Amino acid sequence: KTQTLCGFHDENVAQYKTPEADSYELIARSTVEVRAADSITLTCGATQLQMNSNGDITVNGVKIATSSSGPTSIKGSVVKIN
Repeated sequence: KTQTLCGFHDENVAQYKTPEADSYELIARSTVEVRAADSITLTCGATQLQMNSNGDITVNGVKIATSSSGPTSIKGSVVKIN
């Protein structure tokens, strides 16, 4: 199946793995949306981001840094630091 993205790029989509490439770039003029029924995992070297359908999000990495130009909030029923 071929899907047109942003009106100018055709991308083959299917339920199988595509051949590996040295690099791949997707540029959208507005929004990119990825949906999966069970989970989405992004992996790059020693870093991994996993999102599960039950709402769990797991971030693993050697060093994790956050920054913001405004307030940073951490909310949860229990927040554990160290």
